[in-house]
Amino acid sequence: MTAQVFDTVLRKSERERVHIEIPFAPGDVWGEQPRYSVSGRLNGTSFHGTLEMSDGRYYLPVDKTLQTKASLKVGDAVTVTIKRAKPQEAKLPDALAAALEQNPTARAFFDGLTVFERNRYVEWVAEAKGAARNERIEVTVENLT
Repeated sequence: MTAQVFDTVLRKSERERVHIEIPFAPGDVWGEQPRYSVSGRLNGTSFHGTLEMSDGRYYLPVDKTLQTKASLKVGDAVTVTIKRAKPQEAKLPDALAAALEQNPTARAFFDGLTVFERNRYVEWVAEAKGAARNERIEVTVENLT
């Protein structure tokens, strides 16, 4: 995929989210997609993420971890190298994997979801502990069935 390189400034939105505005239309460069997974470098620091859109403009959210890793703060100039990438898939927790293997219908439906949708289920289950995690696994399998 064609990498794009540009200089910009790290900004904070009205909703207090830190981001970089993308100065080109991703669809014109990479073809129309429902969601753009991207990777690249911010001032030489590698990243992987997903573009967001608001008011017809695309943005790259820059979370606190990436800000720290790249030594960036709001208002800093940043050189961005960005290209379209395959979505990163979250690791399936062992207990969820076992539950899906016991229910082929749920597993087949889960496998048919987009990476983004699968990651939402995985993260929801993974953030819970103990009994809450088991309940979330049951709900997930039920919803997928």
